[in-house]
Amino acid sequence: MHQFDRLCQLALDGEAADYFRHLEYRANYKVNFSDMTEQELDSIFVMDEHQKGMRKQSRQY
Repeated sequence: MHQFDRLCQLALDGEAADYFRHLEYRANYKVNFSDMTEQELDSIFVMDEHQKGMRKQSRQY
C-alpha cells in the first residue's frame, strides 16, 4: 500500500507544480482591458462594415 500512496503523492506534487507554473505564466502574459491605454484598445478594436444595399444571396440548388 505504501507504493501506491507514494505514487499518488508524486502525481499530486506534479499536478501542483504544473498549476503554479501555469499561474505564473498567466500572471506574466495576461493583460486586463482596464490596464490598457486608449491607443492600445483602439489598435485591437475591429468593426465590421457592411455595404448598404447588399442583400444576402440565397443558394439555389
